Amino acid sequence: MENQVIVQLASKEISARKAYDLLYKPQKTRRHPRAHFLKLRIRTPESKGVNRFLAFLFWLPMPLIYVRIGLAFVKVKDGNDPLPIPKQEIMKLLSYRGIHVEVDAKDGTKILIKTL
Repeated sequence: MENQVIVQLASKEISARKAYDLLYKPQKTRRHPRAHFLKLRIRTPESKGVNRFLAFLFWLPMPLIYVRIGLAFVKVKDGNDPLPIPKQEIMKLLSYRGIHVEVDAKDGTKILIKTL
């Protein structure tokens, strides 16, 4: 079969695209599960009261629609980009379930971000 396809391609009976489709079967693309919620945990070394307030504030997972709306209002200054990754990439990353990001700041603050 493969030889016949190559001979037909050489004699220009079929196009290169058709020959490729005959030789190589199309592969199924994997679909990643979509995330719908974002779970945050923020811990600061300042005091227990601040940590308790932040734990209460982010006790329930947030719907991603609120995060996307909030991210849309983040302004990027020319030359001084506060985000090392473009906003479009962050929104794309947040749409996948199972993302787990841990941030350890120099001042001792620890942030945990999970997508559910």
